[in-house]
Amino acid sequence: MLYFATHLRSMRDVRSYLLDDLRLDEHSLKDLDPAAISEITEAAPTPKLRLCCSALKSMLP
Repeated sequence: MLYFATHLRSMRDVRSYLLDDLRLDEHSLKDLDPAAISEITEAAPTPKLRLCCSALKSMLP
């Protein structure tokens, strides 16, 4: 889904995409493992994925 999201150019765009379009629950983000997010970024280091992972990390408590 991230591949087709051509409008993701900033952290604000990604945050809106994650919370509004994908409807992620912001309170459930506390359960995400920052190390796992880093591993995902290293495994497939595309610009959109890096931006998405950075946005997720910034939203963690």
